[in-house]
Amino acid sequence: MYAQDVDYVQVTGTDTTPYAMVGKGGMARWWRMATWVYFATWGRIRHLALIRASDSSRRFARISVLLLAATLALIESTHQGWHLVAESASQGTAEPVKPSGRGWLHVVAVPYELVNRGNGEGYVDLWWNIAHTVTALAIGMVAGLVLVNAGLLLLRLGTGWAHAPSYRDDRRMTAAIDYSTGWCVPVVAGGILAALRPIEFASKVSAWPWVPPAYAFYVPAAVLAGIGAVMWWFLLVRLAVSAPAATRARVVTFLALGPPVLVAAGAAAWLRLTEPMYAVLFEHMGVDF
Repeated sequence: MYAQDVDYVQVTGTDTTPYAMVGKGGMARWWRMATWVYFATWGRIRHLALIRASDSSRRFARISVLLLAATLALIESTHQGWHLVAESASQGTAEPVKPSGRGWLHVVAVPYELVNRGNGEGYVDLWWNIAHTVTALAIGMVAGLVLVNAGLLLLRLGTGWAHAPSYRDDRRMTAAIDYSTGWCVPVVAGGILAALRPIEFASKVSAWPWVPPAYAFYVPAAVLAGIGAVMWWFLLVRLAVSAPAATRARVVTFLALGPPVLVAAGAAAWLRLTEPMYAVLFEHMGVDF
């Protein structure tokens, strides 16, 4: 069944999307469904709004959640485990500053002839600790799964509550919320770009002719993530507009305001819960610098 065919199937509560109708295909099948959502026409939006969550929609959302959580874990792993040593700390010697903790690998050092002559940013050694990276990956993955799943759960519950009581048993838009997670792709792409930040660390120490600044990674990453977040939010607002007239104002209000609040709350929870634990954890593990 092709995407244009299901736009005109008038079946309330039955998942007749391409993802549900085609049983095989792996990630290629997931990607086809994501693009089907990207280019959703008004008729397709109304169709999605009527579908109840199905095994297929939940499977689609699980893949999206795993992709988002893995991206968060990847970004988190680049924020932990890397340590730059400033030129002032080396006291102008050829010997690297040794970390006190275990497991640190000396990745690169500035050429000795450039020590005390300035190498752009004044860094002379780059160290990496695999224990930091693995720990950050594990914490980031678990925290990402918890926060993203919690956000989606609250979004589903809030959308159900926003409908008037006479419509709540229909479970409208539950599948649509699952399929809306297909907009995670630009966010994942931005996360992969942000995870290239250690290239900047290496370039500072290796005295490259050009040192890529942090914003060369983070600005394009933020743009991509912003596109994904805004388009996801816009899709949800379009779904809200398709709600029955008697309850439309409530649904539009929630889906216009709720998703940004949930994203902001998730980001704040991430910073408050994950970042403070690393210093204590690494010191306890004996792998601090």
